[in-house]
Amino acid sequence: MTSFSGFGLKAAAKQALIYAIGVWVLRASGFLLVPLYTRRIDPAHFGIYELLSRTFDILCVVLPAGMGIALMRFYGLAEEQTGGLSPARPSSALPASARSPRLCCGC
Repeated sequence: MTSFSGFGLKAAAKQALIYAIGVWVLRASGFLLVPLYTRRIDPAHFGIYELLSRTFDILCVVLPAGMGIALMRFYGLAEEQTGGLSPARPSSALPASARSPRLCCGC
């Protein structure tokens, strides 16, 4: 049984396992660092860190909102102003615009 892209079920399971191992390692390292955090960081500083962390999490949700629609709108306007010759293709610009707010937020 093969999927649409030509990869079999075994290949998909292997890729999923690699991804899962990465997630597990990340979570295990976070768990193992808890004693270090509790000994080295006082509660007031840890609270400030958590407040900043949650603020950036919220910004990562809010900032990219509507970015794809805005890109397509201004791409069309630029295409009209240049007479059909656009400075960038939307297929290459869209993923970059979707990632840029995440890169500045650290998500």
